[in-house]
Amino acid sequence: MPESALTPACLPEGFCARPGSEGPVLGCTGAPGPFFTEDPIRALQLIRLAAESGAAADWDCFAAAMDAAPRLVHADPLLVRDELNRALTGPCPQALAPLVQAGGLRGVGIRGCACLHPLAQAPSGLLSRWWLFLRLCGADAEQAARRMKLGQSFCQDYARLDELFQGGPPADRLALKRCLADGEPLPGDEMAALFGLLAPGWDLVAGLYRELVMSREPFRVEQLAVTRAELLAAGVGARKAGKVLTLLLKVVVEQPQLNVAPVLAQLGRSLARFL
Repeated sequence: MPESALTPACLPEGFCARPGSEGPVLGCTGAPGPFFTEDPIRALQLIRLAAESGAAADWDCFAAAMDAAPRLVHADPLLVRDELNRALTGPCPQALAPLVQAGGLRGVGIRGCACLHPLAQAPSGLLSRWWLFLRLCGADAEQAARRMKLGQSFCQDYARLDELFQGGPPADRLALKRCLADGEPLPGDEMAALFGLLAPGWDLVAGLYRELVMSREPFRVEQLAVTRAELLAAGVGARKAGKVLTLLLKVVVEQPQLNVAPVLAQLGRSLARFL
């Protein structure tokens, strides 16, 4: 249990916390066996409370929760999702490991489990924590996202993170710009920190990203010297404007000196004729 363990501020009905020799200890007010058997979602709640606070669980309570964990296969996947969201963004998300190993998340497509300790070192955003959690568990991310209704944008960002990770760390600033120009689900320094937990070489990318930001070289559409509205005013059709912006970004990633409004407006009109 970490030194920073705190008594949870708000406990679900039936849970309690008592002082222990090394900090607060989570438990339940009644007999542990029936408490968790009657409502298996409580097993996940116990683990979530531990993940959020860093507090330990009473052994008898923990054992009863793990016995009841396989019954979570019948729990509402949306309730499971909400509890996992809170657990994953807490200071001790690795507390989820026993629950996964006990089969408590099979109902949402999460079965295997390796060591989850890297989770606590990952950037604290939901996308970062979910990506690392599902990877460490060897889970089918598409299946898990579908069952818990994590949403289309989550699936797209997750797939993009996978693509970037599998491509390996970019060797220089230009390679980094090319990667980020195709989609940046997380800031580059966050991705470098996240990926560095699983593969060597990514720790150097954080420095490259800082250099890139300081250089002001464009790698996002918002950094282009022309906007969608300006392209429309220059005669580019509304249906083509988005695609033209994407193509212009690819051009200025390679040649930053071309990121000048009149140049891009003229180039945009030329590109639009071929779309």
